[in-house]
Amino acid sequence: MSNFHKNQKVLNSKSINMLYTPTINKLGIYSLVFDSYGLGYYLDNLSNGNQAISHGGIAETI
Repeated sequence: MSNFHKNQKVLNSKSINMLYTPTINKLGIYSLVFDSYGLGYYLDNLSNGNQAISHGGIAETI
């Protein structure tokens, strides 16, 4: 994640990893779709070993 105007880093690697680290595992009805919740993102561990990250109806796998 970088600042596209000045090519400066906005978040360091530790902060980015925190976004995708589970912080809540009991999601109520959302647990039907997602395994956990990170800092602002729903997280789901896929059967192929990838992790799906969702927010606001948009999903991305990493």
